[in-house]
Amino acid sequence: MPAVPRDELISRFEESVRDSGYQSLLLSDQKTKPFRFDVYNDIERFTIIAYIWTLTQGGGKGRHRDDEFKIQLTLSGNQWQKGLLFPENTVTLLLGWSEDLHVWAGFDAHYHQVLTGRSNMVSIYGDALEKAANGQIGMNKKDNGETAVAFPPFFLVDYAKNVNVLHGYAQEEVATEAVEQATLKTDNPLKVADIPAVKRSTISVTLFQRYRDRRFRSNIIRIYGNRCAITGMQLDLVDAAHIIDVAYDESTDEAKNGLCLSALCHRAFDIGLIGVTPEYRVVLSQEKVAELQGRAVIDGLDTFRGLLRPDLILPQDPAYHPSPEYLRRRFELHGWDISSFS
Repeated sequence: MPAVPRDELISRFEESVRDSGYQSLLLSDQKTKPFRFDVYNDIERFTIIAYIWTLTQGGGKGRHRDDEFKIQLTLSGNQWQKGLLFPENTVTLLLGWSEDLHVWAGFDAHYHQVLTGRSNMVSIYGDALEKAANGQIGMNKKDNGETAVAFPPFFLVDYAKNVNVLHGYAQEEVATEAVEQATLKTDNPLKVADIPAVKRSTISVTLFQRYRDRRFRSNIIRIYGNRCAITGMQLDLVDAAHIIDVAYDESTDEAKNGLCLSALCHRAFDIGLIGVTPEYRVVLSQEKVAELQGRAVIDGLDTFRGLLRPDLILPQDPAYHPSPEYLRRRFELHGWDISSFS
């Protein structure tokens, strides 16, 4: 496929940062690589130096497999003589973007720190990219020790924060199998036992739990068209909520156990101020309202009530509609009397 223009590559990067739950600001000239981004959320802020090219098919002369996809590290002027940049307090990424599969391939930048000429090539196998397209992390290691990691857009920031750890896993066959198993697409939330003991560490469990959380969020927001199912609001203010909370063993990551909600409605849903009946009616808890009145924190109720639609906005595909059984079970698990909601 033809190369994606630089401005579109930058847009893909920025969209992926947003899908990862962060914001970004381009600090450099978009006409010259590498691109420098300020990446941040409410908790942290850091800088990413990103070398980005389009992935194209073909691994060059002497390739061992026909399903290789490559990036050509072409740098202008004398940049190639300096090698890749690794400024202090930044993360340097060497990335390839697949426009066909809508996934990223990350290469070990340290392995290519010293460039041998004006044009250097690195590649990744197609099966790793296909795994990423199916919502999984894909890894491969070449005979020369070069590693590559393929992943969906929602994992970009976590990849950046754990780039050395992930490429370290890619060096070991057992660790690679553990990563691919832990990120295998499944309806069940990650449990510690899902990760083989060989890599069952705090870093692994936290990282892969976050991976599945990001995947659930990305899927739900996409299914609902970036729209709050209760208010119809978009404005890039939506999030994904589990109907049966992940704290319960019976919780799943199925689309039918998720709702796309604005931040305000998500909070109201979590504390039991609003609920959704098995018939998809949006209801307000009179018990919670009475509690808020008793605590003298009731201001804004009428405004909030005015935002609520009487019925849930459903995804176009009935296969993704919330499960009425899960909606009913939510009331039971929280000990809420559904008759007190109206």
